[in-house]
Amino acid sequence: MNQLIIFNFKYKVEDKKLVNLSKSLKILDKTPNSRKYVDNIIGFSKNNGEFIQFLRLYEEDWEFDIPIQNLETKNWTGVTYSLQELPTNIVKKIVKAYFEEKDLIGLIREKFDAGEDPDHTNDNSFVIEKKIISWLYNNY
Repeated sequence: MNQLIIFNFKYKVEDKKLVNLSKSLKILDKTPNSRKYVDNIIGFSKNNGEFIQFLRLYEEDWEFDIPIQNLETKNWTGVTYSLQELPTNIVKKIVKAYFEEKDLIGLIREKFDAGEDPDHTNDNSFVIEKKIISWLYNNY
């Protein structure tokens, strides 16, 4: 099984702490919500620099950030596309898919054109979010 670098309130990316899928799901369950711990971001990074991150707002309310890359340079733009109000079971499906899929972020961008409206100024962004969540739920 693949191992990815984890970063959260305990480990920095620079620590290069490796976790497998089973361990990462246990850490997700133990991640405090923002009422208990302010800096409660948890994320996973691949060797190619791609990463995903989550913020646990409440016990069953997570935010998932998809980093937006420049399509030509493949560098991170500093902007993320956010999926909000996710329950823990969907977050676990996303993490599982990320561990198993070589290019989950690229697949999401390609399938749903995610990233074209990271600031949610387009009224269709909410529809795109729901489609992505539904697709992840049904496929992973």
